[in-house]
Amino acid sequence: MPHRIARRLFLLLFVVLFLSGCSTSGVAPVENYSSASKSERLKRYHIVQKGETLYSIAWRAKLDYHKLAAWNRIDGPEYRILPGQHLRLKPPKKRPKVTKKPRKSRTPVKAKPRTESVVKRQNKPAATVRPARLKLRWGWPTIGSVVRKFSKADHRRQGIRIAGQKGQRITAAESGKVVYSGTGLIGYGNLIIIKHNKTYLSAYAHNRRILVKEGMKVVKGAVIAEMGAAPDSKKPALHFEIRKNGQPVNPLAFLPKRR
Repeated sequence: MPHRIARRLFLLLFVVLFLSGCSTSGVAPVENYSSASKSERLKRYHIVQKGETLYSIAWRAKLDYHKLAAWNRIDGPEYRILPGQHLRLKPPKKRPKVTKKPRKSRTPVKAKPRTESVVKRQNKPAATVRPARLKLRWGWPTIGSVVRKFSKADHRRQGIRIAGQKGQRITAAESGKVVYSGTGLIGYGNLIIIKHNKTYLSAYAHNRRILVKEGMKVVKGAVIAEMGAAPDSKKPALHFEIRKNGQPVNPLAFLPKRR
């Protein structure tokens, strides 16, 4: 009887040691992808969805579209992207510079006398410099009172809200090119983004109806949409934003003062 008990204890000990050995040899550890790590990956990359443009992605990430294009080697001025494409949202890491070995000094060669052709090239007049583009002359995109002001600290107040009537005309605050027209940006509803120059973009959100398409050139004061209402408000209003180099700025600092 004692032999049977000892034998069973020996077998039990053998099984325990065998299983513990299997768990520590040759088995890959399971990676725990927490929500924090997922959000970190989303901050670094973005997968292009149908209907998105480089401008709308840069707008959502508060990036200068020039930098976003450069980081992903996308040529302008079209900045074409495709659904499913992975875009880098942060600058790539710089490669360490390789120090080159100094070359062996060679016997100096006597400089040749300047020829007449060289002198002629040096005497050519300098290229004419184009005059700087005139400053943008912003205009109010619609009539009505400002019911919500800009706040850089509040992501819901990255622009101003102008109250009005449902269906009221929305106009381009300055001349430019429509670079986004759609509903792809969450929290903006029917949205229009206009590029005015290399520095400034403007956005018109929560429209009832959009009257322009991507790629269209519009002049200042042209009707581009009809006023709608934001989801958090029953009253009709326009959400209007201005971005400078990808960063939101206070539109009231650019719009003319009303009398």
